[in-house]
Amino acid sequence: MNLFKSKKVFRSQFNNALQRTILFVAYDYFTIGRRCKHHHLVYQENIKKDTKGTNHSNTSNANLKIDNKLLKKENHDISYNKKKRTKSKETRQTSTKIELNSHTNRHQLQAYIKKYESSFNSCKFKLKKSGDIRVDGELKHHQNALNTYLAIRNPKAALDIFKKIESKQRVHDSQRQSSHILKSFLQVNGQQRGISFFDWLHKFHPLYCNAHQWTILINGLMKKREVELSLKYFKDMKQKGVSPEVATYTSLIDGFSKKGDMEESLKYFKEMKQNGISPNVFTYTSLIDGYSKKGDLKESLKYFNGMKQKRIFPNEVTYTSLIDGFSKKGELEESLNYFKEMKANGISPNQVTYSSLIDGFSKKGDLEESLNYFKEMKANGISPNQVTYSSLIDGFSKKGDLKKSLKYFEEMKQKGISPNAVTYTSLIDGFSKKGDLKESLKYFDEMKQKGISPNVVTYNSLIDGFSKKGAFEEILNFFIEMKQKGISPDEVTYNSLIDRFSKEGDLEESLKYLNEMKRKGISVDRVTYNSFINGFGKIGDLDESLHFLNEMKQQGILPDEVTYNCLIDGYSKLGDLKESLKYFKEMKQKGVSPGKITYNSLIDGYSKLGDLKESLKYLKEMEQKGISPDNFTYSTLIDGYSKMGDLKESLKYFKELKQKGISPNEIVYNSLIYGYSKEGDLEKSLKFFKEMKQTGINPDAITYSSLIDGYKKKGDMSNMMKYFDEMESRGIRPTTEIYNSLIDGKHGNLDNSLFYFQKMTKDGTPINQRTYAKLINVSFKNKNVSLALKTFKDMQGSGHQPDVVVYSTLIDGFSKNGDVETAEKYFEEMKRLGISPNYIAYSALIDGLLKNDRLEKSQKYTKEMKQKLKNNEITSLGKFSF
Repeated sequence: MNLFKSKKVFRSQFNNALQRTILFVAYDYFTIGRRCKHHHLVYQENIKKDTKGTNHSNTSNANLKIDNKLLKKENHDISYNKKKRTKSKETRQTSTKIELNSHTNRHQLQAYIKKYESSFNSCKFKLKKSGDIRVDGELKHHQNALNTYLAIRNPKAALDIFKKIESKQRVHDSQRQSSHILKSFLQVNGQQRGISFFDWLHKFHPLYCNAHQWTILINGLMKKREVELSLKYFKDMKQKGVSPEVATYTSLIDGFSKKGDMEESLKYFKEMKQNGISPNVFTYTSLIDGYSKKGDLKESLKYFNGMKQKRIFPNEVTYTSLIDGFSKKGELEESLNYFKEMKANGISPNQVTYSSLIDGFSKKGDLEESLNYFKEMKANGISPNQVTYSSLIDGFSKKGDLKKSLKYFEEMKQKGISPNAVTYTSLIDGFSKKGDLKESLKYFDEMKQKGISPNVVTYNSLIDGFSKKGAFEEILNFFIEMKQKGISPDEVTYNSLIDRFSKEGDLEESLKYLNEMKRKGISVDRVTYNSFINGFGKIGDLDESLHFLNEMKQQGILPDEVTYNCLIDGYSKLGDLKESLKYFKEMKQKGVSPGKITYNSLIDGYSKLGDLKESLKYLKEMEQKGISPDNFTYSTLIDGYSKMGDLKESLKYFKELKQKGISPNEIVYNSLIYGYSKEGDLEKSLKFFKEMKQTGINPDAITYSSLIDGYKKKGDMSNMMKYFDEMESRGIRPTTEIYNSLIDGKHGNLDNSLFYFQKMTKDGTPINQRTYAKLINVSFKNKNVSLALKTFKDMQGSGHQPDVVVYSTLIDGFSKNGDVETAEKYFEEMKRLGISPNYIAYSALIDGLLKNDRLEKSQKYTKEMKQKLKNNEITSLGKFSF
């Protein structure tokens, strides 16, 4: 059927305004062109040229192909009677195909119209000369041209035509056209041009300025968020005696609802009812949508039920607003109830409805349900959009299933849907949480290359990912970059920085960011306070932890499980289980349930104190609450029993751990190796050492330290050096404790001791009081008193203050070498410095005095030692040990 034969048919088949109006013009020029054979041929030739020269947009939409059955050269004169207008079958032939689509460039369309307009004007001039054109035909053409300019969003050109024809047509038509022009000005040229046109219209054509015109202006300004201007014209409207209509009030209510100002929305809702204007479905929907976006579903339902009581039936937007609101709050059951009700009422869910459900289930982590609605959506012929795909990508990324995230990422690109900042941020966040920072940076660079600006969430994801890796330089670079791009860091950004520096023990840097955060007026939340409580707890400064706890409570922020865990763990590590239990009881009284971390902290605390009975008590309570012990729980118990020398119990929990399918970690193996090495059973130590390597767990400095210390006790210098060399070959830096074992004089080789002391200094390994004490001890054993004194002076010169162990070593060395006067001198010096002598110091000095027949002084120090033992000021250690 020839589409140019009837505009009615044309309108029914093409619902895109841009396509429709451009072809209306072609229709207009075509019908007038038929009146002149010569000008018809000019028109036909122009179409052919235009078709060849047009560069059509290549889009994903199917091109609209229209077979225009244009007239060929006619063999008879064109007549205007009805009979002659009907063409014979032979003369109706297809000459050209014109391809248009909704994304064709507007400038191309304007050029297209102008080309045919020049053809029409030439035709019109010839026909006017012969008096063969009617005014109503010209008016019809102008009206179609006006509609076309509005469709291609050229209100200025439409206004020029409007000025020519407004006096020649009905008032109703002029009102309608001026409304469209006003709307177009507001949409295209901004509020200023729209206001100027409205003021011109109001001044010169007040008859056209009815309530509908005022409403268009107010609605347009509200959409542009020009609230004050909207209210000014609303006030002017009433002052000029124009009564606001339901659409006027709805425009204001909708604008304030979108702004989140529900108080103002309700004010105009009440005013419209007081003025006898009944709210319609759009009014109620605006209120429901506003409250839903604000998260106040109780109010949303109040107006939803209210509209139904008034027999105003909800539409798809109303239901979608509720579904979206409940989905965002995670109340998916309610969302599904309204989804079912919507379908039961014969209302088809739209793209936004499905996207809201998919997003809700994705955020909940129920990706199976998300995919069910994704499939249903496509089965119903509804194309997923950017939001739909981004929700799925975000859901799978949060779940750690990056493979599926990338699958939907590629699918959306194949369908011509461009990823946005949210899409890329989801991928960046997913890879960052997985620790794959290379992939995170790949998508970060890709989004920037595509001109998509990263947002605060993007930078937060990168900062969090790099901070977990301890890459301080990178996180500070991202922090500076985001500020340079004008992106203000939020509480999440600052919390990531504070948490990382606090965990590293750099509380000074953490406090710097806290102060910056407060200066910028960013709220300090529970996460911030917990980072400081944890940070100060880890360095043993529980007073500062309590300071932040009190400040937190003063701000009305209640401690949560993390807060209590930080305090319990902090006090447990200090060995103050009394305080740990105080907060353990408090958290239960406040209704905060202890978790696995809580119980592990208590078990660990009691294990380190050697009170395994209490550790087992909390293990039992933990299991009764349905909390399964993990690797940390078992490693704590195994470590506790190993240090107590009860290797039978250690092995019992080692077997239990394996029976439960828990793979032993390096702490478990290190504890067993330490226990057996301490007991001198190097055979079993090596058995677990080999098993550890076979299971793919790399030995660390603690592992080698236990082995080296075990061989030291046996005096096996050869194996000590063997495992020291193996450790270095694996790139493991020896610790102070390892060097101390090698320097220790039990092997009696002073040259070896000096070699490892010099190597330790060269490697930059920290030297402590124990290191100096061990070198002093081996010097005395090798009768090298001068080296012992030199080491002592070097120690003082390096800023290390001698402690009770160093002084005890000096006293013991001089006493055994027969120099009791010097021994006594260092004993009295130690007391003057406020260092209480221990049992070893007393024993060494008394023994030396007795051997040198200094009975009087020997009795004096014996009496003094007994008094201190009685007062529990010192403890009998039994033997001299480092």
